[in-house]
Amino acid sequence: KGVTIPSQARYVSYFAQLRNAPSDVSQLEWAPAKLTVVRMHGAPSFDTGGGCDPYIVVSRVNDTTLFRSKHHPYKKWKANGYLDLEVENLPLQGDVRVTLYDHDATSADDEMCAVAFNTHFITDNVLRLTRAEIDGCHKEKNKGKFPLSFALELCFNGRRPDPLDAEAEAREAQRVDALAASVSAKLSARGEQARAAAEVDAVAKELYVNHLRASSGGGRTTGDEEPPRE
Repeated sequence: KGVTIPSQARYVSYFAQLRNAPSDVSQLEWAPAKLTVVRMHGAPSFDTGGGCDPYIVVSRVNDTTLFRSKHHPYKKWKANGYLDLEVENLPLQGDVRVTLYDHDATSADDEMCAVAFNTHFITDNVLRLTRAEIDGCHKEKNKGKFPLSFALELCFNGRRPDPLDAEAEAREAQRVDALAASVSAKLSARGEQARAAAEVDAVAKELYVNHLRASSGGGRTTGDEEPPRE
């Protein structure tokens, strides 16, 4: 099937960068980083009635657990539209996996999604990932459980996520979902399901990036109010 998992694609990109590196890769020492906080944009729907009670587990690629956060009941954070999961500057180096779980009091916890990355390739002390770039979210059977605007923002070395207005965050999530759903409906009606899925992911990513720029004072790019041309 080739490369189908988002983290696989990420590591293909890493390999391409290393091939172009001027130094001897065999002598390369992975740059360390300290994971400060993981921000969830949007709430996956894994509980009866919607929402989830999330926590994260940080591990090495050999499954050695390095950190587990406390879980956060959905009713305590759903109004914000986002949630910051504190990690308190956990030292990391090399290949790392961050897994997001839904806590369940009566049955086994659900693994919702995950992301694998290498600390050497982190830029500006932040790793931002939209739904299409997160393992688990990309599966067709799971897409209905994640809002189109779902995203993860991993901050390192003391960096904090940009301050966000809760109401503005909720409005932006609704706008992303509505616009992407409109694109999907139009293309699916013509039997172009594969293209519809790709366009939806592209819309969500573009609007998410624009939203982050606006929240940090960078302003929006032009044309983000319209869906891609058909």
